Amino acid sequence: MNRLKLIYPGTIIVGIIAYVFTVGIAFVTKGFVIGVLSASLPIISNMYWVYSFWNETGTVYTLYVNIHLALAMMILLCLLVQQIIKRFP
Repeated sequence: MNRLKLIYPGTIIVGIIAYVFTVGIAFVTKGFVIGVLSASLPIISNMYWVYSFWNETGTVYTLYVNIHLALAMMILLCLLVQQIIKRFP
């Protein structure tokens, strides 16, 4: 587990930031009902809003999309390191 000490806390922090961004964007742009739905369905709402922002701007260079891409890469890295740890204890 020593290899995950640096990756795991960062993943949690980026995940919380992404969640707060998602809920904030949903409340501001679509109102209370969509904001509550986004808060209660975080994975689905994150995918929806990333897709929406990516299509709206046509680029990947928005802060919101970049945060979610970084989060996805960190989660994949955590999973990869866990698999390596299981194989080579």
